[in-house]
Amino acid sequence: MKKTKQFIIPILSLVIISIFSIFIITSYINIHTFKQHIKKEIKSKKEIYLQKHKDKIYRQVHLVDNSINFFITQIEKQIERDLKKRIKISLNMANHIYTTQKGEISDDEIRQKIVKHLGAIKFGENRDYFIYDKKSEILLGDIAKKSIKIFNNSLEKKKIGFSKLRYDDSDNFRIICVSRFEPLDIIIGTQKCFAEAEKNIKKRILERFQDFKLSKNNYLFFLELHNIDGGDDFATIILNPSKSNLVGKKLNENSEDAKGQKFRKKLLKELKTSGESYIKYWYKEIDSQKIKPKISYYYLQKNWNWIITSGFYFDNLEKEIAKMENSINQYTKEAIFNSMLWVLFLLSIVIFISIYISFKINRTIKSYTDKLVLNEKEKKLDYQSKLSQMIELTRAIGIQDKYQNLETSIKQITEISSLTLNISRVSVWIYQKNQTELDCLDLYSLKNKNHTSELNINGKKNLNYLKVLQSNKILAIDDVEKNDITLEFRENYLKPLNIKSMLDISIKSEGKIIGIVSYEQTNKIKKWSQDEMDFSKAISNSISLLLEIEHRKKTDLLLTKKNEEQNILLSLFDIGDSVLFNWNNDEQWSVKSVSVGVKNLLGYKKENFESGEIDYKSCIHKDDLDRICMDIENLNNSNAKFFKHNPYRLITKMGEVKWVLDYTVVVKENGKINNYIGYLSDITEARLKEEQYMQQSRLAQMGEMIGMIAHQWRQPLGAINSAVIGIQTKLDLEKFDLDLKEDREKFMRFLNRKHKNIYKYVEDLSQTIDDFRNFFKPNQDKKLIHLTTPIKRALSIVETSMSSKTINITKDFQNNDKIWIYQNEIMQVILNILKNSEDNFKDKNKKNKKIHILTKKQNDTYIIELSDNGGGIDKNIIDKIFDPYFSTKDEKNGTGLGLYMSKIMIEEHNKGQLKVFNNQNGAVFSIILKSQKN
Repeated sequence: MKKTKQFIIPILSLVIISIFSIFIITSYINIHTFKQHIKKEIKSKKEIYLQKHKDKIYRQVHLVDNSINFFITQIEKQIERDLKKRIKISLNMANHIYTTQKGEISDDEIRQKIVKHLGAIKFGENRDYFIYDKKSEILLGDIAKKSIKIFNNSLEKKKIGFSKLRYDDSDNFRIICVSRFEPLDIIIGTQKCFAEAEKNIKKRILERFQDFKLSKNNYLFFLELHNIDGGDDFATIILNPSKSNLVGKKLNENSEDAKGQKFRKKLLKELKTSGESYIKYWYKEIDSQKIKPKISYYYLQKNWNWIITSGFYFDNLEKEIAKMENSINQYTKEAIFNSMLWVLFLLSIVIFISIYISFKINRTIKSYTDKLVLNEKEKKLDYQSKLSQMIELTRAIGIQDKYQNLETSIKQITEISSLTLNISRVSVWIYQKNQTELDCLDLYSLKNKNHTSELNINGKKNLNYLKVLQSNKILAIDDVEKNDITLEFRENYLKPLNIKSMLDISIKSEGKIIGIVSYEQTNKIKKWSQDEMDFSKAISNSISLLLEIEHRKKTDLLLTKKNEEQNILLSLFDIGDSVLFNWNNDEQWSVKSVSVGVKNLLGYKKENFESGEIDYKSCIHKDDLDRICMDIENLNNSNAKFFKHNPYRLITKMGEVKWVLDYTVVVKENGKINNYIGYLSDITEARLKEEQYMQQSRLAQMGEMIGMIAHQWRQPLGAINSAVIGIQTKLDLEKFDLDLKEDREKFMRFLNRKHKNIYKYVEDLSQTIDDFRNFFKPNQDKKLIHLTTPIKRALSIVETSMSSKTINITKDFQNNDKIWIYQNEIMQVILNILKNSEDNFKDKNKKNKKIHILTKKQNDTYIIELSDNGGGIDKNIIDKIFDPYFSTKDEKNGTGLGLYMSKIMIEEHNKGQLKVFNNQNGAVFSIILKSQKN
């Protein structure tokens, strides 16, 4: 007999070569992918680092610019108010002289008398008043006639006009205020030089930013620009908090950086065209002489011809990139080492299995080939013995399928079964999920020697046949023409294929029928023997085993993928700034697990928590603990699945306070809460910025409040001034003869009445100061006060000012319950909203200006509603008005912090809501406050 060929060595060689090839290719792809990822990370980190620090230095520079513009605007307004007050005094005096002397002396004599009185008044070293008539004849003061046309233009359609004027070629200018005295048709004016005030502002700005706190990686300095076109000494350093020894140094446009670049030429060119510039240049480290880059942002402050500059170094970025590059090398070494270990481990297992399978296949093939060359005598063996060998063959294929493709194994089974039993067609069918249709995995035709799979048995057309299959483990039909079960598909399936006999066996898995194995004999009727049925059952069991193996393989693959995804997710927390806490629902909230990032947040290692050395509850600030416990209790009672805490404080290992934002998820088992998973983000820096925003908002609002004080004082000061002028005028005109007793008594009564009026006005001034002083006191605690109290106190500050501007304020107080609130913060929000309405009226030149204030109660909330008829807020910006630094008042030097801080004060401090919407008339701001305990 011919010796059977051995397959052990080829199979082992193929397995080993395949594993090594896969290992080399996979390792190369993984390492290459990781390096590409790191390169992208480095590029992204550079971009983020640059943009973050560019934004930072941009804000620093424009903080200085905003401060300069704010002070300039405020001092100009103050000068205008002073000049306006002087003009009103002069008009009162002129009017008094005119009304008392009219008819007694001529208009020319009255004019001369007014000139005499005003000429005697001085507010400083020089005479402040000047007077000229309609013929441009100068009656008082030293002014140029060519300036009179400018003064007249400023008075068009105005009672009092303002203009700015330079008398020489210097940058200093004077602010001029003029008004027409109608009875005599003369112009009375006064002026004040801006130079001294501006000098003081510059000094204040330099002093303010001299001690400006900067990080080690950041710097700030000011330059005074002499020549925008450049030159040897085009600018002088006037401020450098980090290097005060450089103050006074002159700068040359031809100076070069460490790489020989004349970066100042480019700087001056960009400042000249756009007024700002980002410049990257290079410097040498003092110790190492290593050349490093830095970026500066230059901004030209045109009012004073200053260049404000802030910049940053790249030190931190270089450290982070070096760390990432080091991680590439470390990861590559570890990946190769770990891969080698896994390859050796897997190779040993696969070689062992391959040897076992190879021997098994070798024996099976040898047995099969030996039977093909048997002589006639051997072919006459007992049929029962032949079937037993067929069953063993099928089982061997089933075992083999653990290590090969399911489709290939099924094809082997159908083909070998057809050859073994000499059956025309053998097929395997699997039920769909709806159990009403069968899909073909494979059909082998012995005649055509081919495999087919794109077949389907429709349950609607073959309903009776499918029901019989579901209720029978085996269905043997010797003659399909005489069996009613085949009636449904006899004409369109059996007859065209000339099928005469059928044998169908159920495939079961976990006690359920999941498919069938079908044997079909064509051209002649076949009577199915018990041996053939037993053989078909063994084939069915083998296919069931194959399907279960395939299912487990898919399940294992999904589970592996899921575990990989979970590990990737957890790894994100290990390398990020956020922390993932998993704590038990016990009294101390003991920690089950925590991400590695907890070391950066709290200073403790994850092992300190997971070992029980420290629990989560002990890290919560004592002033926030009750609130957090109440949040958890409410979460449990509400049956919610997750919850967002309001920001709270944690105490680190070193005793530092950190603010966090916490999203908590509830994990339940059998309907009971087992543990919580919290996602913590460090927002300490954001809270510090919020406090800075609050201070900036206070400073900005203080400027507006000072304006309100001036307006409140204007009426009593005017009355005091009028009373004093009245007394002086009575004495100057000798209305009382003090030598006569009767006149002395009249004068004393007159003087006593004026003194009482002056005393009352002084009391009003003092009360105004007290109101504003109380307003700027910080709230330490909530107070139980009536809902309308902060509204009334706010109105006491602005109502007079708004009334003078013809703004009608109406009130509808439908509720005045007592409520726990921070009173001054509610006042500040109301004042801010009222001032915004006033500015809106002014911008839109509104005639009939109205503001309505409403209070009401809805369920357990209290509402303060402020609405106006100013036309509303543009729908394109209404969603942005609460954003920090968003302002529509650029021309008026708006800070963009008012409404942002108002929202924080209402929603975070007072636990309420601040909303805005438009109605048919204008904007409506709604302050919603909850009824709560202190």
